Amino acid sequence: MSAAFSALMRAVFPPLCVFCGDLADENGIFCPHCTMRWENETHLLCPVCGKSEMLCRCVPAGAVGAVSSAYRLAPYYPGRRTAAAALIYALKDRGERRAVDYAARAIAHQLISDGVGSDIIVTNAPRRADKIRSRGFDQSELLARAAAKLIGAKYVRTMKSSAKTDQKGLSAAERVKNAEDSYSLTASARGKIAGRDILLVDDILTSGATTRACAGILYAAGARDIRGVYIAVSSGEG
Repeated sequence: MSAAFSALMRAVFPPLCVFCGDLADENGIFCPHCTMRWENETHLLCPVCGKSEMLCRCVPAGAVGAVSSAYRLAPYYPGRRTAAAALIYALKDRGERRAVDYAARAIAHQLISDGVGSDIIVTNAPRRADKIRSRGFDQSELLARAAAKLIGAKYVRTMKSSAKTDQKGLSAAERVKNAEDSYSLTASARGKIAGRDILLVDDILTSGATTRACAGILYAAGARDIRGVYIAVSSGEG
C-alpha cells in the first residue's frame, strides 16, 4: 500500500481511539485525552525497583526462573478498563495493524535502548490453533515479527499450541497444568535455539504459566537466556 493511498484512507476513514472511540490523534491509536491516560499508565512506578513501567525490567513472581528480565509497556489490572487493556484488545480481538505497529515501536525503543539487536532470536508464545483458524491471526506472532523487524533481529516460530482450553477463567493451578500440556517445539526450530539468546513475546503476562511453559521448552532446546516481552504485566490486583 502506497503512502499516498494510506494518507487518503486516513482522510476518508480517520482512525478512532481504541479506548473511547473519538478521533485518534497523530499516533493513530488514542485520542489526545486517552494518550494522556496511556502515558500516565506507562509512567506508573514499579513498587520493587521504583522505575516507571517503561523502564522496569523486574520479573513478576509468576515468571521468576523462566525469564531473566521482563519488558513491559504498562501494568494490566484484571477487570479494569484501561488504555493498556484497550490496546491489547485492539490487537488480540481484532488484529488491528495500527495496534501492532504502535506497540512494536514502543517495545523496539526499549530493546534498542538496552542494546538488544540483531544477534537475538525473537519468538512468541503461540495462540491456540482454533483461535488462529477463527480469527485468522496470532496476535503475539504479529507483535513479535514487527518488533524483530524494527530491531533487525530474526523471527523464528519456535513453538506450536495444542491447547483446547483458554487460560482465561482457570485457577492458578489449572493455568499451570493447561500451559504445561499445551506447547511443543516446532520441527523447523530444532537446531536453531541452542546457545542463543531469546526474546519471548506475548501480549500480556498474568499468572506467568504460559511464560514458564514456553521458556521450559526453549531452555530444553538449548536456549542460553530468555527475556520476556509484553505489552502489559498483571499488577496482581483485581
